[in-house]
Amino acid sequence: MDENRLFFIRDPEVDPQLLFGKLDAALKGFREFSLISAAVSLGIFDVCTIPVTAGELASRISSDKEMCELICEALVTAGLLGYNNDKYADTKIASTYLTSSSPYSQVHYIRQLSRMGQDLWTPLAEIIHNGPFQYNKEVFFREYSLPAMAENAVSGRLQAVIRAIIGLPGFAGVRRVLDLGGGHGLYAIAIAAQHTGIEAWVFDLPHVVTLAKDYLEKFRAGNVYLIQGDFFKDSFGDEYDLIISSSNPSGKSIELLPKISSALNYGGYFVNIQSPGGLPNDPFQALEYTLWTFQGVNKLHGGCTKDQAFMTPEYRDALIENNLMIIDEQDIMDHYHRDTWVRLVTARKGQGI
Repeated sequence: MDENRLFFIRDPEVDPQLLFGKLDAALKGFREFSLISAAVSLGIFDVCTIPVTAGELASRISSDKEMCELICEALVTAGLLGYNNDKYADTKIASTYLTSSSPYSQVHYIRQLSRMGQDLWTPLAEIIHNGPFQYNKEVFFREYSLPAMAENAVSGRLQAVIRAIIGLPGFAGVRRVLDLGGGHGLYAIAIAAQHTGIEAWVFDLPHVVTLAKDYLEKFRAGNVYLIQGDFFKDSFGDEYDLIISSSNPSGKSIELLPKISSALNYGGYFVNIQSPGGLPNDPFQALEYTLWTFQGVNKLHGGCTKDQAFMTPEYRDALIENNLMIIDEQDIMDHYHRDTWVRLVTARKGQGI
């Protein structure tokens, strides 16, 4: 009886705020992400490119006025909408990254995060018991990965890569460019935009390379062309002055180096941008990576290029054997994840360059 009496008058030994503070912070982050995701899905930021009242917004998105006022006030608190004279309008961060018309739009990335949250984190206990969620590889790249990768790239990585490329000695003489495994095609488009004498080709699988068409039209890239094929099996042409590989198997596969070297002119550049390999350092990202896979693929046993180490001693030796001399290496930040980066390695064909 004494133990029961003491239980009802004695505080827990561990401060409850250590738990509830953590839960409150986690719930606040979840709510804020859900708010941003819903606002993107509803097109609120597209409407609020000009100041509108809650009633005008409700009419535009077919919603209740009172509900719109509440979501707008929450977005004001989050720093994504401003409020003045009874009207709401996008803040600079929202107009830059959360409107579908902005060149820096991240709306596809937010949709990918939302979908993967539903697929992976909501049923986390079930996945731990039953194994990873399986995506269809073609659907995953077409609908989720590549559109998000394209948006992530323009938030800083692509610009840093292009600055490195145009700073190469002899770049002014580059005329033929190949974006190998180019997917969305933005690297080819960006390089080809640097001077009118450049022609560029985007090479990728048939169900992937067609995604570049929208970007070719958007940037009016009449000097960029698409080639469908499998670079492990098919020819991707020759007489290139520059070949770029970004975040795909062509940049980590030793077996492709003879083809890449053969396709380059003497003095041509091989610009290779890849993740370092292995699981991410952040435990949450590392866990998420284990929660999903592609149908018929074991990602953690060499089934995914991202797992594979980049610039191993064997790969460096193979570059030399194929007459590709490394002339520059640098790390480039990926802004869409804190403290993550990719490695940019530039090799040039020819001895003694």
